[in-house]
Parts: sequence; structure tokens; C-alpha cells
Amino acid sequence: MTGRRPRIVVIAAGCLAAFAIAVAGLRPAVTDASWGDAEVANGTFVAKTIAKPVMSSCSLAPGTGGTNPAITVKWKFPTGTTYVVPSNVSYAVAKGGLASNLTPVTPGTNLSTTGPDASLTYTTKYGSGILTGLLGGSYLVGIRSVDSKGWTSSYATALASMGLGGTNPVCSVQP
Repeated sequence: MTGRRPRIVVIAAGCLAAFAIAVAGLRPAVTDASWGDAEVANGTFVAKTIAKPVMSSCSLAPGTGGTNPAITVKWKFPTGTTYVVPSNVSYAVAKGGLASNLTPVTPGTNLSTTGPDASLTYTTKYGSGILTGLLGGSYLVGIRSVDSKGWTSSYATALASMGLGGTNPVCSVQP
């Protein structure tokens, strides 16, 4: 048995060496990178706020039996701005009067803006092609300012509604 002992010792030593090499390969590599900067900075950031247009009035003309509705709103750009139509304005409508459903619309046959008048007031008319289905329902119309870089304000809105056949037409500027 004396001849076997050195062989077992050699095998055990070899296994131990193989295990040590395997374990050594699992250690993370040493790098030169480190971070040790104790400087601190703070500041305040303010996002640019684009002021929304100011609506002064709105009206709903139901048309014959409510089949040809038109919403007209009077509005101004915010004081202190040099905005002009059509470059600095966008329009939207929401069937059912829900602000979350405001959908952009493009000026054309069924949406037109005139002005400004002497008091810098614009008049925008949303025609029946945009207001389909208003018969016995409601629409929210919106106008917002757009600056030269494309930043937009929130919408200034007005809510128009009427009963079946165009009865009781109402339009009110929303706060």
C-alpha cells in the first residue's frame, strides 16, 4: 500500500490545483477605472410655458332642425405675444364634449378664422363638416397657441350642445 499513497497524494494535489485554477478564473478582473469625486451641484430648471389663447365668447347656431350646426368662438392670443394666424395656432374638436378626446383639425372649408379686428380678437367658425353628429349631442372645441419652435399651450375650450332637432342650443367658454 505504500506505493499507492504517493499516487493518491499526487491525484489529490492535482485536483486541488485544478480547483484553485478554476476558482481563480471566477474572480473579477482588476481594472484601472474608479470614481471618487465628492463634488456636488444643484440647480433649478424651469420649463417654458406657452400661454393658451383667451376665449371671450362662443355661440352655437344649430341650422335647420339641427342638421347644419356651426360653433363660433371669439378669442385672442395671450397678452405680450407676437403670435399670428395661421402660424401660431392649432385647432381641435371632441365629439361628446370630452377634453381627453380632442382631435386636431385643419383649417379649410369647415374651419375658418378671420381677424384680428381692432381689439386683436379673432373669430373662428367650426362648421357642420367637422361637427357631424351634433344633432342632439355636444362638442368641445379647442384652440391653442403654438410658438415658433412648435411648443404648444394647453387648449382654450368651449362646450357646445343642443337637444334633438337643434333645440336649446348652448355654448359656453370653459374655465
